[in-house]
Amino acid sequence: MMTGYRGRSEETAQILRGGWIYTGDIGHLDADGFLFITDRKKDVVLVNGFNVFPREVEEAIIAHPKVAAIGVVGVPDERSGERVVAFVVPRQGAELTVAEIEAFAVERLASFKCPADIRITPQLPTTGAHKLDRAALRRLAAEPSPKEPVMLTHTRTLTIEWGDCDPAGIVFYPRYFAMFDASTAALFAHALGMRKAQMLETYGIVGIPMVDTRARFIAPASFGDEVAIESTVTEFRRSSFDVRHRLMRDGEMLVEGFETRVWVGRHPENPKRIKAQAIPQEVIARFAAREKRD
Repeated sequence: MMTGYRGRSEETAQILRGGWIYTGDIGHLDADGFLFITDRKKDVVLVNGFNVFPREVEEAIIAHPKVAAIGVVGVPDERSGERVVAFVVPRQGAELTVAEIEAFAVERLASFKCPADIRITPQLPTTGAHKLDRAALRRLAAEPSPKEPVMLTHTRTLTIEWGDCDPAGIVFYPRYFAMFDASTAALFAHALGMRKAQMLETYGIVGIPMVDTRARFIAPASFGDEVAIESTVTEFRRSSFDVRHRLMRDGEMLVEGFETRVWVGRHPENPKRIKAQAIPQEVIARFAAREKRD
């Protein structure tokens, strides 16, 4: 089929051995003997000792209705060995956010397979054969991520108590959601400079109820652990917003939580009912401005 790569003797020696061509493709045979190509060996990302196949991540995220194209690569990471980086092209006219992709990935992929870095881009680099140029993507992934709008991040520290844990001393997973709920309240108190009761009175609302929540569990927290919860609003919409929480221990993320909440007031025609209201621009501005002052 071939005698080697011209002028590239080392690469030729790697793929031509004992009369065989080692293509570097990874695949499997099904029960009927059909061969399925899974990915390329050189493209596999090793995250904390686990193999992540870029094609699997790409096939999961490309199912998002706002995604037109995606390319996934791995780059070196001090803590996990490598981390997954995804470059995503939105469909024409679609408004796509990193938070939307994160939430979509969490529902379809194991936590170690979810991209640690997501970058929205107008196009992907291709080779002369019009195939995805992963080498070019790796070079781009090694560069610092473009600056996104700065949003306030609030950090709350706490000690894991026995009441948070199951009999084995590991945090019972519903307790994480209670911790995240309290962290959202702390985030708003820090941004607005007032506690929840005062916020409700000042803006004439009845609350900011949660309408969706999910989490990815990476490693357990145990009784006595000192942890920090980093909370930030990742996106404001007309009357709803998304919050992301990262529960950390000694710099390692154990749990990542996501919330969608709504700014709610009394229904003007029926006070017994509630109705979503537009989030005041002064509230949104406080989440950007306080980052500069603190």
